[in-house]
Amino acid sequence: MSSASIFVSGTAALVLPLLVGMPGAGGPVLVVGAPGSGTAGIAAIVARADGALLRETLVPWIALARSDSADFGGRLRHAGAWLVLDASALGGCLGGQRT
Repeated sequence: MSSASIFVSGTAALVLPLLVGMPGAGGPVLVVGAPGSGTAGIAAIVARADGALLRETLVPWIALARSDSADFGGRLRHAGAWLVLDASALGGCLGGQRT
């Protein structure tokens, strides 16, 4: 990975949560795993964080998930998610199939 890619990815990881907002308990979150990890990888991250997978997206390592736990975002990151964003406004915009 080039230094420019690392810079852009790092900047996005820091700025996007500020723009989109932090996930709240019980609401849907957009979970981003490692590129190439696939649907099984993102499902495993959500399962390790004790969440429910709501919907896959057209990108196999990104999905919508939810949990009633107030610390779900932190648990997802601890389980391997690269990025966790509030997805309450994105429900119908991501394509993919419901699980």
